[in-house]
Amino acid sequence: MFLNQSDTVEILRDWEHYPSNLSAVFTQDNLELCHRRLQNDAKRLFNPDITDVRLETVHLDRRADTGVAEQTPMLMTDSITDETDLEEVLIPHSWAPFNNSEDTFRKIFTAVKVRPSFLDFVRAFGQPEGGYETDFSGGYDCYHGNITSDGPNFEFFYNIRYVVKTGRDGWPWSERRMGVYHKYDDTTDSSTWIILQPTASARKLPKKFSSAIRPNLKPVVQHIFLFRSTSQSWKDYLKYLESQVRKDSRQARLDASTELHVPKPDFDLAFSNVQSLQHRCELIHDAILVLRSNVEILIGLQSLDRRMVHILGTSPVFLDHSAETCMSLFKTHRKWAEAMLDRAKQVSSLMTTLLNSKHSQALTSNTASMNRLAEAAKEDGRAMLALTKSAKKDAGTMKLIAAITMIYLPGTFVALTQTDLIQHWIRERVFDRQ
Repeated sequence: MFLNQSDTVEILRDWEHYPSNLSAVFTQDNLELCHRRLQNDAKRLFNPDITDVRLETVHLDRRADTGVAEQTPMLMTDSITDETDLEEVLIPHSWAPFNNSEDTFRKIFTAVKVRPSFLDFVRAFGQPEGGYETDFSGGYDCYHGNITSDGPNFEFFYNIRYVVKTGRDGWPWSERRMGVYHKYDDTTDSSTWIILQPTASARKLPKKFSSAIRPNLKPVVQHIFLFRSTSQSWKDYLKYLESQVRKDSRQARLDASTELHVPKPDFDLAFSNVQSLQHRCELIHDAILVLRSNVEILIGLQSLDRRMVHILGTSPVFLDHSAETCMSLFKTHRKWAEAMLDRAKQVSSLMTTLLNSKHSQALTSNTASMNRLAEAAKEDGRAMLALTKSAKKDAGTMKLIAAITMIYLPGTFVALTQTDLIQHWIRERVFDRQ
């Protein structure tokens, strides 16, 4: 279904001011605040150099039984309607701006009439503020529309955080996210999807869940498919984390070992291993938060499914149990991660205590050595004091000897000259000269 020019202009009316231009639709939201926040985040969220954006619109109207993809160069001529579409907004990597300009983004959200609260989840993308990713953006949001005689309408949106293997030498895993917005209209049994940074599994949604292949499919099942597609990577990631925790804990024990056959402990290396363990604990804690958020979203999907069954008046046997099964899977992953975190914290605490004990022992030994050196210095000081006193005493004796010498030496000399021997020698010398 394609729109003519007048319909396109009408559906995109005042798109520059999204979401303020939808004040008649969203009467309970602070649209001006959302508009300002979007303006402030535009520099890190969007790429202003991209103006010619190719969008893929996939129609999944069950009544028409279609699944045709059309590509057009500009949004103004694209077939964005309030029927069943899937819009993909791409991003080069986790911390890069979207491959869309701010104008294109506002046009898409105006055409689909995206609820402004979805912008809270959009803010988690793009370049992180301050160079560090601080926005978790877990959980979900859900709004129920007017209940018509034909059935319920709803909007359900959230961010899925998942991990992928990159093959890097330092750390072969990378955490990423995908934003999902789903508007369902039971009157026409159609959906509108906006997926930010879609995974390979998300790209398969149109073909995998087309009405021709799976008629009368409940909308919740498609969300379960997205979550299940990330489950195996989480399992592999947790296995890798567990192997790293065991490796670090074993190495830390060896580096700080006190066994006789082990060389002298390397405390610097042991401390480095404890730091590595603490870093692993942070990664495991982040994984637990994500898995907990996934469980919360699945609980929301389960509640949504029950509400739809209740509104439609169908039997509870028509409840979809795939959400419960997927929830159990993520709960198992979360419990695994929690047990791993407890073990890692215990090892880290034990190694920290051991290192503190070794440090205290070394400090005590150094203190004892310093005390011995101080005592030896005191002994040397006392010896020097004794030598000084002895030197002073010797100096006094020498002064006394000098004084006595000065007094008695002249008299001694005179006495010697008056002896007969000296007088005889003098007379002989005088006689010889004559």
